Amino acid sequence: MHPLSRVIIGLTLAISFFAHAQSVFAADRSGSSDHPLIPRFAGSEIIGYKAVNYDEFTLALGKAYEKTMSNYVLEKDLTLEGKITRILYLAPAEKSSLQVFRNYEKAFDAAEFEPMFSCKGNSECGWRAWFTGAQTLGGLRDYALILGGDFRYLSSHLPRKEGDVYISLLVYKYDSNAVSQWQGRTMAELNVIEIEPMEEEMVQIKAEDLAKSIAAEGHAAVRQIYFDSGETVIKPESKPALDEIAKLMNDSPTLKVIFVGHTDSQGELQYNMALSQKRATAVRDRIRDEYGIDNERLGAAGIGFLAPVASNKSEEGRAENRRVELIEW
Repeated sequence: MHPLSRVIIGLTLAISFFAHAQSVFAADRSGSSDHPLIPRFAGSEIIGYKAVNYDEFTLALGKAYEKTMSNYVLEKDLTLEGKITRILYLAPAEKSSLQVFRNYEKAFDAAEFEPMFSCKGNSECGWRAWFTGAQTLGGLRDYALILGGDFRYLSSHLPRKEGDVYISLLVYKYDSNAVSQWQGRTMAELNVIEIEPMEEEMVQIKAEDLAKSIAAEGHAAVRQIYFDSGETVIKPESKPALDEIAKLMNDSPTLKVIFVGHTDSQGELQYNMALSQKRATAVRDRIRDEYGIDNERLGAAGIGFLAPVASNKSEEGRAENRRVELIEW
C-alpha cells in the first residue's frame, strides 16, 4: 500500500473515532468532564457538574437518622476539606441502579480504593432526607432531587503520597415526573474529594486594624482563629492572630474587651450557643494565660448564630459568620 494511502486511512479512522466520541458525550453539560481517577458508566451523560479548588464535604460512614424534627444527622461521619469534584451522571434508560452501582464498585476496587461504608435503601441507609439534602451538588441537580426506596450509597478512600482521595457515591432511580425524560432512569452522583492543604490567602489581621475598628465601631471581628468542626481547641495556625490581639491589649493598657464567639447556623441553637461560649472562653484563657493579660480586662460570651453578617445558605456566608469578635466594654 502506498504510504499516502496509509496516512489517508489513518486520518479517516481518527476522524471517525473522534466523531463517535463526540456523539457519545454530546449531551454532557457544557464545561464538564470525567474525573481522571474514575471512569463513567458506559453510555452515561453528565447532567450536573461542579469543581471547586477548596471546600468542605461530609462523608457518610454510618446510618442517617432524625435527631430532632427535620434535623437529620449521621451515626458516624467524616468532615473533609480539599479539592472537590462533583459529577451527576444520567445512566442509559435500561440500566438498573444495582447494575450501575456494582460497576462503580469494581472500578473503585481496580483503582485500589478502600471501602469505608456502604448501604442500600431506607432500611440500611436510614433517613433518605439526609442524602437528598446533604448530598446535593450545590444546586446542580436541578430537578434530580427525589429518592424513592431504590438508592445505594458508598464511601471509599484511596491513600496517596501526594494527598489522600475520598469518594462519595449515591446511585438511585429518579422517582419523579418533574422531568419526564428522566423518570425511572438511574442517576449516579459522584463526589471526589482530594485532600490538600489550603492555600493561605487571608490578609493577616494586625493590632492597629483591630484598634481602628474598635475605636470606630466598638468591636472588631477576627476570622483567623481556627477550630476544627464542633471543637473548642484552638488550632496552632491561629497563633498570628492571637499575637496581634495580645499586642493590641499591651498597646492599649486601659482597654477591656469581651471575646464573643459566633457560629454558622448548622445544628441546633442551644448546641451552637454552648459551642460559641466555649470557643470564646478558650480565646480569653489563651490571651490571659500565655500572654499575661490581666483577667480583669477580659470577658467571654457566646451567641451562636444569632448575629449573622451574611446568609447561612451558602458555605461562603457560613464562613463569614464563623468568627470571634472583640467587644469593647
